Amino acid sequence: MRTRGPRRAMAAVLLCAAALAVSGCTQPADVADPARREGATASPQEQATPSSTRPATLPEAITAEECMPGPGRVVTQLPDVRVQEVHVPATTAPRSGARMPGFTIPGHVVDAGCIIRYPAPGGCLGAVEITGAHIPAASIPRSVLPAATMDGRVLAERVFESVTVPGARAGAVSAPQVCQIATGGRLPSVTRPGIVRQGLSRNGAARPGGSRADVTVDTVRLEPVRLPDVDVDPERLGVVKLRDEVTRIGEGDAASFVAPADVLFDVDRATLRPAAGKALTALARQLEGTSRPLRVEGHTDSTGAADHNQSLSEQRAATVAAWLARHAGIARARMTVTGFGERSPAYPNSTASGRQGNRRVVISVRP
Repeated sequence: MRTRGPRRAMAAVLLCAAALAVSGCTQPADVADPARREGATASPQEQATPSSTRPATLPEAITAEECMPGPGRVVTQLPDVRVQEVHVPATTAPRSGARMPGFTIPGHVVDAGCIIRYPAPGGCLGAVEITGAHIPAASIPRSVLPAATMDGRVLAERVFESVTVPGARAGAVSAPQVCQIATGGRLPSVTRPGIVRQGLSRNGAARPGGSRADVTVDTVRLEPVRLPDVDVDPERLGVVKLRDEVTRIGEGDAASFVAPADVLFDVDRATLRPAAGKALTALARQLEGTSRPLRVEGHTDSTGAADHNQSLSEQRAATVAAWLARHAGIARARMTVTGFGERSPAYPNSTASGRQGNRRVVISVRP
């Protein structure tokens, strides 16, 4: 019989390591440790304790592509679960010399997913999503204690069959964007419902051990793995009329403030009217209690070409941001300017009063 040299042994280790990463294969102890190849005798200490080989280092967390931060989304990572590897040393019968190879069940990190919140125009509650999660299946491999002779007796082979625990999966859940749409000429309060992703778990498992006249084989166990419930509370947008034509939508650090464009600008213009300072001063006073970032939004009705309305909304939002920086002392770096054109109406564009309500500038407090 040919003896495997050091290079071939190393190749076998590398191949099995690659297979472990892809399919979760187990690595026999006599390959992981060349000193344990066929013909070698394990010491009593080695029989009772795992190998001194350092366990593989698990990452602190993993992030799926869908949970990567990016423009147009605010991502909150959920805490991952780290499942440590299980190392089972080789079992050697001191009286018969029979030896059952050990193995390692690799550890892994269970990606718990994330909560994604999508920004929305003022007067809307943005969509929210809890991504799905998956706990993979796990297996304790099959082991064979070979037949042996002890004191003139033949001891039959013992087989310890593999045990597999099914994985678990939870699908993504979401709630869509909800906006205030006027009915009867008034903006209603709106609520976006809460959402819950139910918890999921992979059961624990055990591969029973057993005894033969020459040795006792221990039970091998896998601990259960669980991801808890994840929930996002409902949110509500109320409407409060303030002084000087300013309306507040929502509360606190989720508030938006609306000033009618007809109060601030002449028709089809992006230059402030002389009387606009009163409304903007009232609006700026509402922002004194927060240091959070602000988004200044311009909105138009649907009269005229869409590209013209888009450009007009952007210019008006920039004009208001410049006024706030100059006259209210709000740092320009805190403000993001966005034009929505006619794409986010708060009122039906089918009436003159509805079109008037859609011509507006909204300042929203951002997370």
